[in-house]
Amino acid sequence: MLDEADVRAKQEWSELFIAGTKKVQVLVAQAHHYLTPEDWSMKEAKRFIDDLRALRDNARKLKSTVPIEACQPAVRKGSSGGK
Repeated sequence: MLDEADVRAKQEWSELFIAGTKKVQVLVAQAHHYLTPEDWSMKEAKRFIDDLRALRDNARKLKSTVPIEACQPAVRKGSSGGK
């Protein structure tokens, strides 16, 4: 069982992660709207995909280590869908 300090630390981390995820969503929307395939080098595109995968993996790790009841409402709402 996690003690209160651990739960709070993980809640704070999850809040930072949510903020970072929202920034990524904005960047993806902008990239999709404003960029054409010619604007990206293959190296840049692969780096971008790798960054998105790392964020996904971190989200999965967080989901498996923090009890869903201890998470903020936005996290609980987001955990009901996806893989």
